[in-house]
Amino acid sequence: MPAFCIICETAVTPSTPSVKCVKCKKICHLKCCELTPSETAVNSSWTCGKCSVSFGSLNTVVSLSDIEQLFEKQFEKLKTELRSDFSKMIDEKFQLLNNRISVIENNVQNLESEFNRCINSAPKAVASITINDVVCELNDRKERSNNILIFNVPESKESKVEDRVKSDLSFINSILEPLGTFPTAKKIFRLGFPKPNVVRPLKLVFENKEEAKCILRSNKNNPSKINHFHADLTKIQRESNATTIKEFKDRKSKGESNITLNYKDNIAHISTRNVTDHQTKN
Repeated sequence: MPAFCIICETAVTPSTPSVKCVKCKKICHLKCCELTPSETAVNSSWTCGKCSVSFGSLNTVVSLSDIEQLFEKQFEKLKTELRSDFSKMIDEKFQLLNNRISVIENNVQNLESEFNRCINSAPKAVASITINDVVCELNDRKERSNNILIFNVPESKESKVEDRVKSDLSFINSILEPLGTFPTAKKIFRLGFPKPNVVRPLKLVFENKEEAKCILRSNKNNPSKINHFHADLTKIQRESNATTIKEFKDRKSKGESNITLNYKDNIAHISTRNVTDHQTKN
């Protein structure tokens, strides 16, 4: 089958001077593409007009070494960028880690200071404590939970014990009646021996601790606050409260304004409030 010229579309015979496109392999008369035999002899890589537009710069022959150098340059550039990004990421992570370590170190130092302060301010513990001591303390607390102490109740001058007790009961009732209905103590007596110019506290013993708590809660509604109602605490509980109160006063005097003194089950505790939150609420 004869080939046809891509320009004039006529048959190309062996006797007709022609040239073949190195891209599409199609043939063109030399006359149609305005070439001479000498030009085709010099330029053996002729491309037709259509292929010249389609392939553009690909007409230029690139050697394998040029391609290899181009890849090396691009690879080196990529390695440099990766190293830079990786180094930056490492620096950021290292800085973040340093910041976290600093925070942890500060927290540890604060805990050590708090621990040392607690150790220094705590009452001196007994060198050895037995199970029997613990059991006795727990039993004593349970027994005392049914009692309350009332202070500043004037002592009667009556000679008979029965009359003095009646006087004390009458005075107590005069305090409690305006505040509501309260249980009656099954036993009442003064603590300690009589002393000149000293008013001994009264101990009231009830059937159970709930009755005692009822009386203690009433003291919050006592407008006079002259006659102080207190829970009947053990020696260890009283010493613990005294130590906590002293610590609270010492810390207050040193400028700690964000601490409060609270009581839970008649035992004093120091709590710290968030100053920022407190100011926000106000």
